[in-house]
Amino acid sequence: MYSIASTSPPTLSAWYLLVPSIVFVIAATIALLVTWRFWKEIENWLLRRRVWRVLVAVLPPTVFAICVPACLDRTLVSDIVSGKVYPDYTTDLTITGVCLVFFTWGQIVIYRMNDSVVDESLVNKRLAESMEKYASYNLGVAKAFLGVVKLKAERVSRALNSTTKGRAAMEEITAALNPAAQREGILMAAHTLLNSRLGVGHGLTVTYFEREDSYLVPQLAFDGQLRRKPFSFFENHRERFKVDSQEIGCVAVAAARDGHMWIVSDAEKANADTTHPFCWVCSKDEDKIGSMIAVPLSRPGDPMPALRVLTIHADKTGFFSDSEDARKELNLLVDNVKERLLYEIDVDKLLPLCADEVPNDSDDRDPD
Repeated sequence: MYSIASTSPPTLSAWYLLVPSIVFVIAATIALLVTWRFWKEIENWLLRRRVWRVLVAVLPPTVFAICVPACLDRTLVSDIVSGKVYPDYTTDLTITGVCLVFFTWGQIVIYRMNDSVVDESLVNKRLAESMEKYASYNLGVAKAFLGVVKLKAERVSRALNSTTKGRAAMEEITAALNPAAQREGILMAAHTLLNSRLGVGHGLTVTYFEREDSYLVPQLAFDGQLRRKPFSFFENHRERFKVDSQEIGCVAVAAARDGHMWIVSDAEKANADTTHPFCWVCSKDEDKIGSMIAVPLSRPGDPMPALRVLTIHADKTGFFSDSEDARKELNLLVDNVKERLLYEIDVDKLLPLCADEVPNDSDDRDPD
């Protein structure tokens, strides 16, 4: 019988399998380091060019088309298990290892990109909700103060329609503009807007203060009913409202002194803080304050302490908050209230000056 000599290639030591293993580790390390160090650039590049869609659709089947046949080749696996390592195996396994690194890297990028897309969609959703809430609040502010302007326009219209001469009497002009009524209407508008957000079973009070000598004196308050001075809480605790005192006083006095809006989210916690200007003026049960704000009604350049202050307090803790979104909403309301009140105060000062310029009826007669 004849035998055919074996022509199989010589085998190598199993240590040669370290070559593809080392290449795999190096490639994986480089891929991870580059991805971690330059992730934002990679993310922007993938998003801009839509390459991540290609990674999802093309990369997995392509890599498996290369790797799976090599990994599942029975002869290769059997030879390695039995200790037979041929020269071609190191090359095959090296290529397979690099492909697997690329596949793994692609899966990590796809995972991160999916996370980025989800995070971005959540951010956009929160932003849209915040913008919707702010727009709704903005619309509420506009509607609330539109009613005040409408009442003033109606008074002016009635004055114009009732006059029988070319000029209206000064009394008619004053009655039509009526700054005092406008101030009351502005307080009511602020109360209506905030009270609608407070919820059933809670109360809210808007109070307007003016400087009289050294004291910050409450002039008007609205809590569903309009009240005018005198106020018993002031008469019984006058020293708390003294602006030129060395004592801390109260939050309204603090706002007048430093010219900044004060926000008290938790009245009980603020009262316990000896360095905080908030305090129960009468008592916790009488004041019924859970949170509040104090706003100086002054323009840039006006002397300090401010001559006028507005406070708004609710019996609900946390109703007024010092968060970014809450302060943004409060600033919108405060700016509207402040500018409208200051305008009416200026009109009130202007009317007496105009009275001296209004001619008498005798000046309208023709000369002889």
